[in-house]
Amino acid sequence: MRLNFILILLLTLITLPSLVQAQDNCESCYEPYFINLEISDTCQFVTNAEQFVEHLSYNLYNLRNPLWTIHQNGEWVMYYHIENWEGTVTDVAITNLTNEYESLANQWLEGLTDFDPDAPQNVSVKVFGFVFNEGVEVDPSFYNTYGNYPIVTNWQETNESAPWQVVYRSDESEFNQNWYQIDDFDDLKVIGNDVANYPDATFSPTDWDSYTHPDGVDMFFTKFWHKTTWDAVAQRQYLKIGGCITNYATGETLSDVFAHEMGHCFFHDDLYDNIKYPDADGLESIMNDCCGFISNFDRVILRIIWEAQVYRENLGFDMDNDGFCANTDCDDNNPSINPDAEEIPNNDIDEDCDGMDSMSTAAADLVVDSNSLTLYPNPTNGVFTIQGDFNNYSIQILSSNGTLYQDISNQNSPIEIDLSMLPAGLYFVKVVNGQNNNISFEKIIKMN
Repeated sequence: MRLNFILILLLTLITLPSLVQAQDNCESCYEPYFINLEISDTCQFVTNAEQFVEHLSYNLYNLRNPLWTIHQNGEWVMYYHIENWEGTVTDVAITNLTNEYESLANQWLEGLTDFDPDAPQNVSVKVFGFVFNEGVEVDPSFYNTYGNYPIVTNWQETNESAPWQVVYRSDESEFNQNWYQIDDFDDLKVIGNDVANYPDATFSPTDWDSYTHPDGVDMFFTKFWHKTTWDAVAQRQYLKIGGCITNYATGETLSDVFAHEMGHCFFHDDLYDNIKYPDADGLESIMNDCCGFISNFDRVILRIIWEAQVYRENLGFDMDNDGFCANTDCDDNNPSINPDAEEIPNNDIDEDCDGMDSMSTAAADLVVDSNSLTLYPNPTNGVFTIQGDFNNYSIQILSSNGTLYQDISNQNSPIEIDLSMLPAGLYFVKVVNGQNNNISFEKIIKMN
């Protein structure tokens, strides 16, 4: 479905008047990211977008951020850690602050459905709970509105710990709260209070076995960390956003500052770093404090991040600069391998990306039947299953350059394949019919 959408999108861009003016054809792989955005210098966008992916590729593909949960269920769940507060914490301030974050999140998502029709049009910010440091005063109005949420008072910590018992969903083993090691916060859930390590704190509820959360959530994804001594702070490893609201009576917020920190939670980088982004001069971005609004370049980067988070791929990039986008180039790290390359026989390398080396089989014998096999999950982190009707078939697992890793025969469907020991990348599942020697290929993507 994803590939079909890209093809439809490209056809639409060809047949309708485009808002993007071609410049030296530098945007050929990037047109989907520019749809319905008025961009004049696409070359500058492309240059810095490629630098962005290069600098943050590990984060983009291996660490889940809030866009993942927004895609899954349209939600972004956070908890409030109020370390310092002038006056008393009221329900009005918390409600308005939550509404402001939801509004800003929706501003970030504006135009995302132009790029991917499956993206949600709105995100719902949900609150997991509240942590108040020792000395913070809480107004009774707060408890009238939020008294049924998990609440911790008399907290005395300023580090990155959380006051609750957090376990892994898979086996409910204890999580050591080293947030820097977590790829996906959805792997965790809260099951109780960490009374043993924080005996001076007051917890509500005290009995989690019979507790039902008002918003139906059991884990936070982001920490809102409030201090009056700074404007804001954010980082991916702990996914925290901080800041001061300027008027506690009305809940008025510093929107441009919060939008900037929210960008950090989406893995957005600071473009004012001229060492990493030497070509970024003049680019407007909420991330380089130039303009106070979410710019077109911010939206282009967000579309790239969305694609990397949701689909685990970036179809637009031509990293080896051979003129072929990643979705048609079977090895985008080698410019001598692409669909127009000349096939070199007998070297076990598929130079022209047709799924085979000319030494292995003649093109007339190749039968590509995508319905004959089912591979899942694809992409995979290691183990995947092949299911289908392949009696009397032999199965081979090949790298993108034709290296044979595994040869399987005389097994019945389904077959479980383990790629855990292999590096991340594109692999081929080659199936040879023992009766007529017809060959079928399927691609499998191995993630880190």
